[in-house]
Amino acid sequence: MSGARVEGLFVASEAGAPMSRCFGVYAETGRGLEGDRYERGTGTFSKKLRKIRQVSLISAEGVDAANNLLEIPYTYKETRRNIVTSGINLEDILDLDPDSLQRVLRVGDALLQVTDNCSPCKRPEQLSGKVGFYGAFSGHGGVRARVLEPGLICIGDVIKY
Repeated sequence: MSGARVEGLFVASEAGAPMSRCFGVYAETGRGLEGDRYERGTGTFSKKLRKIRQVSLISAEGVDAANNLLEIPYTYKETRRNIVTSGINLEDILDLDPDSLQRVLRVGDALLQVTDNCSPCKRPEQLSGKVGFYGAFSGHGGVRARVLEPGLICIGDVIKY
């Protein structure tokens, strides 16, 4: 439980736009990260599958594991996930009861509830011009979450769960 931290923060203003690195970003209750395509409702998958797409998280360890399978690695930014974590196995959280308080993460000042996995798709391959994301990131794609309480999230913030 200790040692979990925010390693990276990224938002994209609209579908297909490059991800921009942030040092801090405000999480808005029921909406997502301020200025991000999913907070604005303009993300590629905003209207599809009725999944909550307010915030996506991926672990640095998962990125490293997937990149070990690839000839040309993906950067954190190229995964198109909003928050890169370290010191927490995000996929293990999904094994818990969906109504469990253990699915709730305090990330900086914000409170996030993990809702489901963020399976890899072809979008990072299409936008980066690289190959292999879909296969290599299977099991390492991260998770999606909803914002339960607003707050500022910054690089280096502790993640409590």
